[in-house]
Amino acid sequence: MLEKKSTKFLISCAMMALSHTTGAFADDCAPKPVCPPKPCCEPVVCPPMPEDCCERNICTPTGMITPRVDRIKGNAMDWMVSADYTYWTACEDNMEYALQSTAQGTGATEGANEGHVYRPGNKYASGFKVGLGSDFCHDGWDVFAQYTWFKSTNNNHTSGDSDDGVAGSLTDAYWFADSINNPIATTSYVSAASQWRVNMNVVDLALGRNFYVSPRLMLKPFYGLKGAWNKQHMNVDFVLPGQAGFSETFATTNHIKNWGIGIRGGMNTSWHFSRSFSIIGDMAFTALWEEFKVKRFDSRTNNVTGIVSGSNVDIKENQYGVKPVIEWMLGLKWETGLSCDAYHLAITAAWEEQVWFGQNKFLRLPGNAVGTGGDLSLQGLTIDVMFDF
Repeated sequence: MLEKKSTKFLISCAMMALSHTTGAFADDCAPKPVCPPKPCCEPVVCPPMPEDCCERNICTPTGMITPRVDRIKGNAMDWMVSADYTYWTACEDNMEYALQSTAQGTGATEGANEGHVYRPGNKYASGFKVGLGSDFCHDGWDVFAQYTWFKSTNNNHTSGDSDDGVAGSLTDAYWFADSINNPIATTSYVSAASQWRVNMNVVDLALGRNFYVSPRLMLKPFYGLKGAWNKQHMNVDFVLPGQAGFSETFATTNHIKNWGIGIRGGMNTSWHFSRSFSIIGDMAFTALWEEFKVKRFDSRTNNVTGIVSGSNVDIKENQYGVKPVIEWMLGLKWETGLSCDAYHLAITAAWEEQVWFGQNKFLRLPGNAVGTGGDLSLQGLTIDVMFDF
């Protein structure tokens, strides 16, 4: 019995040794895996862009170098509406209308004059802007159209007395309303009054892209068109002292109607210092082709009977040219998302300035050596509310 067990044990050990020897030999002789051949180099093919076929010799970047600004969620076309309240003042060069001088001193200084120049005021007036735009969902481009309305009326009146009540000489040194009888403007008037009105209608159309250049700075370059149709009126009255029981008023009435269209471009910037607040700085430049239709009519009226006794001047002129328009804006913006960022609301309070070059086309008579022409300036508060949906 013992011998049978010993024999089985020896046979088992021999089989195990044989199996180990065969396995080791098989591992050593097995062929090693061969790497598959590398594929042939393919020519560079531009990957298709989201909406365009790429058929260029040089690939455009597939990554977003300047990621677009998405105000609201969703891939569909977005819309934006805006409404602005403006509180601006208008001022124009070379709008003086009367000169008041007072003789002062005695002896060697007798006849020396102190004077004051009068011009229309520049009161602040309310206006508005309305805008409508859309995001194309194409690389962050958007188009935006805005209409601006502004009207200002500035009145001024003065008498021939100086500020201290001393009788003075009030002359028409700028308009020569009595140009036939008084070509060198030496007549002294009792009083003078002016009224300057400006009415502006402006439309801006821009294509732009709003993108990040850093986590805190957004830029929006844009290009487009500006259209404008504006009006100006300048009326000046000079009253003569009463003579033979009546007095006369010499009046000059001036009108400017102009329209223009031109190329406009610029940059909007937004400097964020928190999630909701940012400092905005915008600028735009326009080369505006304009037509000016200018009229001047002067009259002489009897203040007792009200009868117009004659017309001294009745002239018209059309002028054309390209005039620059420059716009600046600096302010503070607050914005937030609504309904889980399905909508976006932004409110901006800013100080805005505009310069319209060469807008003073009022006709001065040849005998007037005082400077003519000039620029129209606008400045004031602009409050903007924009809603994206």
